[in-house]
Amino acid sequence: MFAGKQVLTITNKIKSSDIGGLGKELTDRIGTGNYDTNRTKFNIEYVPLCSTNLASSTYKTLYNNKVEFNKNNKKINLLNGCVITSGQEFFKALGMKFEETGRSHLTGEHKGEPINKVVINDKNDIPKKVLDYFEYSHQFLCDLVGKENVVYSAVHFDEDTPHMHFYFTPVVNQVHRKVFETDENGHQLLKSYVGKDGKEKLIPIQKKDENGKICILLNTEIS
Repeated sequence: MFAGKQVLTITNKIKSSDIGGLGKELTDRIGTGNYDTNRTKFNIEYVPLCSTNLASSTYKTLYNNKVEFNKNNKKINLLNGCVITSGQEFFKALGMKFEETGRSHLTGEHKGEPINKVVINDKNDIPKKVLDYFEYSHQFLCDLVGKENVVYSAVHFDEDTPHMHFYFTPVVNQVHRKVFETDENGHQLLKSYVGKDGKEKLIPIQKKDENGKICILLNTEIS
C-alpha cells in the first residue's frame, strides 16, 4: 500500500522501573529527543492514557483485562512497545516538507551530512497520505495485539522525522507455571537454601519428571 521502506522497532522488555521515564518522554516531551514545542500541538493521540500517567494506565489496563502478575517483582515485563516510522525521503514522497536544522549527522552512512526536520506551521501542512499511513499502521497493530491491550498510541510530529509510538500490555497464548512438590495434604515441600547474604531460607522444591527435567504447567485458557 505504501511504497518505500518502513521501520518497525519493537521493545518487549519494558519493566516497571522503565515506565516512569518513558511516560515523561511520551506525554511531557521530556527526554533526549530534539523536541520542537511549536509543533507539539500537531501530535495525534489515537489511544490516550486512561489514567494520570503511563505507569498507572498500564496497571489499570492489566487490572481491567484481569491479567495476573506479581506486583512486587520489579523485573517483570509489564509493557511492550513499537515505533513505526521511515526515512525522510519516504515522507517527502507523501508530500511532507523538510528544512535543515543546522545540525549534522555524527555517525553512520550519512555522517557529516545536514540533519533536516519536518516543516509544519498548521495542520494543512500534514498531507492526508501521511495521516493515512499512520492510521493504517495504528489499525494494523490494534488488530494484531487486540485494542483492549493498547495502553497508548500516538504520532509525534514535533521531532525531526514523524513517527508513531504504540504501547500495549504483553499478549500471550500460553502461560508457563512452575510446578512444586507437595505432601499428601497438598502443602508445598520446602528445602533449605543459603542466600547471597549468608542467611538460610526455605524455598519450594520444584517438581521434576523421570528424566530430571523441571515440570512446567501450560495454561492456554487466558482470561
